[in-house]
Amino acid sequence: MKEKSSLFWHLPKEISPCPIGSELGIDIGSNGVHSLNDWSFGQVCTIANVHKETVNRLGSDTASRVFRETIPSGGKPLQLMTQGGTLR
Repeated sequence: MKEKSSLFWHLPKEISPCPIGSELGIDIGSNGVHSLNDWSFGQVCTIANVHKETVNRLGSDTASRVFRETIPSGGKPLQLMTQGGTLR
């Protein structure tokens, strides 16, 4: 799996949560929009300091707005690993 994955480093301001139909996705700038698996969704919730159970009750548009307002905007790059169209 690791060999088939791509590793990226992006500043938080370059990462934008967005709806992908009824699901939540992450736009990572020049590397495109990726869907989330359960583990990466949990990691985004941890970074944004929001409860996974709460976000699961929201529609994808509302959830993306919640994350845009709660993901820290610091200067420390975040490590992102993708495989296909999924953020791992």
